[in-house]
Amino acid sequence: MHINETYHNWLLKKQTAQLNIEETSIFNLLKPFLEVFLVLAKQYKAVVANPPYMDQKSMNTGLKAYVNKEYPETKSDLMTIFIEVIPNLTADDSRFAFINLPSWLFLSSFEKII
Repeated sequence: MHINETYHNWLLKKQTAQLNIEETSIFNLLKPFLEVFLVLAKQYKAVVANPPYMDQKSMNTGLKAYVNKEYPETKSDLMTIFIEVIPNLTADDSRFAFINLPSWLFLSSFEKII
């Protein structure tokens, strides 16, 4: 069963007093996290973006550490991170488009994403 469907089933059960004490405790503990998760995991029918162009030397320390950890294949530039992230925001039967510089097609640092 999909997380979204399970969440809504438990929400309905809670509203109609069909959860036992243990289930109520678990649901109350997880509910705030599930709500955030469901928003962040949402997939869209269409995504259109104009990614920011910022290489590593222009990033502040926090951003640089984050992209190095989370996006090791595309960390060279925020534009290429968008190339990695946007398909994951889009549902399987959907489309995405973004404007980017063609330079990433020809640089060896981006070979792994081609």
